[in-house]
Amino acid sequence: MPLKHEINDTIIRVENDRQWEALKKKYGSIGFGGPLPNDERWRASKVIHALYVLSYWDGRGSAKALLSNYGIPGDVCDEVIEKFCTEDEAVEAPDKPKKKIADRYKALDTWAFEHPLEQITPDVMSEISGLSYASVMKYVKTSPRYKKVKNGLYEAAEEQQRVF
Repeated sequence: MPLKHEINDTIIRVENDRQWEALKKKYGSIGFGGPLPNDERWRASKVIHALYVLSYWDGRGSAKALLSNYGIPGDVCDEVIEKFCTEDEAVEAPDKPKKKIADRYKALDTWAFEHPLEQITPDVMSEISGLSYASVMKYVKTSPRYKKVKNGLYEAAEEQQRVF
């Protein structure tokens, strides 16, 4: 398990007290309306929130990804992970959002606009757009941007309006 030790209510309470003692030492008073900035108060509460999340964590996956899913800021995640976790695997970059279907069709329209009179196969269209072969075939049958040359080969129309 990637936690240095089990996180329980006692550990969370001790960390909470440590956080507030450090803030009290730094600002004097920690009461509302006092000199303690709200962002410092908020950050301390996020550290405790992160500890509660980790207390229920089963050790699978990335601790940073888990904490981020619960709205814990990156700097707080890093602090808590450094202090309470033995290791955390590198967080992979989040997957790119899937292309919208409209963007996939727009890719075909853009290709046709940029390559007038060029011939193309449905397989290549499928690679360009990310659409399935069947979707490409349905599209080229109704699109004014392509005309059929022969089975499995289409040509981009010469005169086209610009794609936005």
